[in-house]
Amino acid sequence: MQTALNQNRADKYDKYRAMYQKQYRQATAKQLLKRGIVVNPAQIKVPQNKLKIAYPNYVINSREESQGYASYRADSERVEVLANVFPVFLFAVAALVSLTTMMRFVEEERTNIGTLKALGYGNGAIAIKFLLYSTSAAILGVILGG
Repeated sequence: MQTALNQNRADKYDKYRAMYQKQYRQATAKQLLKRGIVVNPAQIKVPQNKLKIAYPNYVINSREESQGYASYRADSERVEVLANVFPVFLFAVAALVSLTTMMRFVEEERTNIGTLKALGYGNGAIAIKFLLYSTSAAILGVILGG
């Protein structure tokens, strides 16, 4: 690829150099014609200091050297860090909401718990009622959210 670019660069340089030489010869021939001197433009020699054209220069950079790519990469790394932290934060919020909901449910059912204990139910049987409630809420959430 570099060889092709160098050849292209040389071709462009030669093309523009020939174009400027032709323009210089024509302009000089017109000036001489105004003075009354008839000259063929091809006979006029062009001094090297009159050709002010720089040799083309190409730079090939890799993707990592590109400023746009480096900026995009830095932004994507920041997003990746947020993507790792955000689910943990949302899980913590969901756990707190679930905890609050269950605590309110137990608080509201306190009289029923006392009645069940008075009727002879054990702690395990009463706990199963609350576990079934929370499990059914979790399954319903998975079905609706999935």
